[in-house]
Amino acid sequence: MIVYKFRVTFEDPEDVSRDIEIKPGHTFEAFHKAIQESINFDSSGEANFYVSDLYWRKGEKIPFESLGNKKLVQYLEDPRQKFIYEYESKSKKWPFNIELVKIIDGEEGNTYPQCVKSSGIAPVQFSLINPVLTDEEISNEAGMSEEIDDAIFYRDAEDMEGFTETEDPELKSAGFVGDNDDESEESEFDGEEEAGSFEEEDY
Repeated sequence: MIVYKFRVTFEDPEDVSRDIEIKPGHTFEAFHKAIQESINFDSSGEANFYVSDLYWRKGEKIPFESLGNKKLVQYLEDPRQKFIYEYESKSKKWPFNIELVKIIDGEEGNTYPQCVKSSGIAPVQFSLINPVLTDEEISNEAGMSEEIDDAIFYRDAEDMEGFTETEDPELKSAGFVGDNDDESEESEFDGEEEAGSFEEEDY
């Protein structure tokens, strides 16, 4: 039993690859699903294969609609046959380079296709992005922010109601204010007036 061993490499990052063994009679649809499983991607998106030359230039296209009807053996013309595989998910197109690295004798009892080697960590298929807010959602958030600001303002106003500087214990302890400030000022003026009257009597 002949088995193909392909090396499937991300175009970016190039250091992430998977070696997949598959039978010549398997379809490109089976190959597509094996690739997706090996990198933990969701295979619900569309994919296309392209026959490639030695310089990774695209040739004949094997479209997504035909993957289930096209077998690998139909497109292997070179012992180092290359393909370009493009998978398009909801948010991004992922290109891969595929190269036939070896033709081997399969082992009875093995299930094909199978991933036999993994190199590197595959990137995350779906990145986490901030959701786009609608005009209504933006308006609601702005309204909530204004309500919070108003609540803080009125709360602070209620806390300050009836408060005077002379009631501040910190100011009192620093000697800036006191309960008898007015009386002290009056007594100083009274003392000055009395002193002035004594001086007039001396003359």
